[in-house]
Amino acid sequence: MVPAACAAVVFLLGCPGDRDNPLDPNSSLPDPFQIEVSLSDEGVQLEWQGVKVSGVKGYRIYRSSQEATAGTVVGHVSSTVTSYLDQTGFNTTTYWYRVAAVDANGAVSSPSLPDSVTIAGARLHATPLLWAPEADSASFQLHIGSDSTICRFNYSVSSTAGWLSVSKSGGTAPDSVLIRVGANSTGSEHSALIMVNAPNVADSPDTVVVTQSASDPGAALVINPYSVRLPGLGGTSEAIVISVTGGSFSSYTISVSDSWVTPSKISGSIPDTITVSARDNFGESPRDAWVRVYASGIPQPESLKVHQARMVWEPLGSGTNYLVRCLETCDGKLIAAGQFTTAGGIAVDHMASWDGQTWSPFGSGNGVGPATMLNVFELLYAGFVDGVAYWTGSYWDTVASGMNGWVEALARYQGTLYVGGGFDSVGDAAINYLAFWSSSGWSRVGSGLSGIYGRVIALTTYNGKLIAGGNFWTPYRCIAAWDGSTWSSLGSGTGGAYEDVYALAVYDGNLIAGGVFTSAGGVSANHVASWNGSSWSPLGSGVNNLVVALTVYDGRLIAAGFFDSAGGTAASGIASWDGVEWSPLGSGMNDRVYALEVYNNQLIAAGYFEQAGGVPANNIAVLKEED
Repeated sequence: MVPAACAAVVFLLGCPGDRDNPLDPNSSLPDPFQIEVSLSDEGVQLEWQGVKVSGVKGYRIYRSSQEATAGTVVGHVSSTVTSYLDQTGFNTTTYWYRVAAVDANGAVSSPSLPDSVTIAGARLHATPLLWAPEADSASFQLHIGSDSTICRFNYSVSSTAGWLSVSKSGGTAPDSVLIRVGANSTGSEHSALIMVNAPNVADSPDTVVVTQSASDPGAALVINPYSVRLPGLGGTSEAIVISVTGGSFSSYTISVSDSWVTPSKISGSIPDTITVSARDNFGESPRDAWVRVYASGIPQPESLKVHQARMVWEPLGSGTNYLVRCLETCDGKLIAAGQFTTAGGIAVDHMASWDGQTWSPFGSGNGVGPATMLNVFELLYAGFVDGVAYWTGSYWDTVASGMNGWVEALARYQGTLYVGGGFDSVGDAAINYLAFWSSSGWSRVGSGLSGIYGRVIALTTYNGKLIAGGNFWTPYRCIAAWDGSTWSSLGSGTGGAYEDVYALAVYDGNLIAGGVFTSAGGVSANHVASWNGSSWSPLGSGVNNLVVALTVYDGRLIAAGFFDSAGGTAASGIASWDGVEWSPLGSGMNDRVYALEVYNNQLIAAGYFEQAGGVPANNIAVLKEED
């Protein structure tokens, strides 16, 4: 309830005929604005009659602590709204309010004549008023506020004792201050006063009495730090030190308030160091939990607060109107290429750039159709239906053309550009699936590759060699290594009813292959496998369908493609591997994912889908952390 000093005040701003209407020189303002201002538990309420002329777009509300100045804008409303609630006032302050009309071109009328209202009557409350640290906590929050929710005020905090500490010396209410208490080794009860002072506020200063009993054993648990934050994509905290002040105790135990938090230990000897970890949080909100530490002989436990952000999928603007095939980062922008012709609602020529806020056409377009592969080697290179080009900064310049099939993979190895794809000739030269560029033109790599319906789909480097993956039979089955002069095998390669390798990446020191295969090196491996330099191994039970893209993000391997299960758990189109197990990335996408990229430290997924994480996202989305 607001005190009597905050009773409603009615006043007028403006008089009839006091000036011409600045929005319409041919008309006079109507009757006075008839502004009524009142104080309530919620704030300063303003109401007025609207300007009834055409062209009015809205109103600006001004507030000043001086009658002679217009002050600052504290709010905006549309032309259909004739009221405003101001909740930002300070106690014991007199404010002058004015209202001005704004037209569709942004022109602003002269502000109305001012009148004032005084905010008063706040009563200081510092709680709790009495606290004795015995069995529940060695710290507490001192809450500082008012019985009038609209009245903010400045305050200061001081204490009479050195055996307790306050986290801040003052601030703006409403606020809270952390009070921490050390051990009582005096052998007798002692107390201290905490003074909260707020000038011109009723009941100020308020005094908090802190009493520490003689029965306190003279020892207290200490956790440092006493709060930690975990990322939304799971992980482990920094080291947390458990110690004792004012005594020595040999053991402790731990309990947690929520099962999503896992401590590295549930008991041990003091002093000790622990960590806490959590799984991914794709829930409805960020979350908090408490880890409580108990020591025999110390009546009060100490608590560690654990906060975890949540992960959400969000669209990149309005996305694209059709499939995104590949992604790359160049000059601080995300470049997307594919079969789309609009991005962010604007016309583009199969390529567009995203600067973190808006989409733009990339250059003047490539003029030859959709790119199938992008890569950056000092410059941005793109593979097209019959050749390779690089971006000069203002136009595409062709490196070479004449290939009779799509370019699907690009890599630079030992300073040389390598190109893989579904071609079997370049110009008049028979070059199957993989070529390199030199001053003399395009050449085959060694004795070349062969296979029915052959293609090289993925290229990367690993252990000083160029790795090629795709659909070919010789020199080795669907995956092979080139050292600059000779080909070598990676075990017996991939196998299954279909054997193709679609994606390659390096994770945790191993080469990772993804594709349509169901075995690698004779070992069962469902669509994804790891090569350690000498042998193949599966990544758990793998996924249940084609993997077409791999990348590394936040210490995890990210796989994307056409699957809907990873590690036996539902995972729609995208999943992560942490070295031990697979995890879905929320509810994933409602259709196929073709490309992955890490841009501005965020994971970008693109392909042919309409939803990501259950929200609309046209063919491209970003995974973001939200606190």
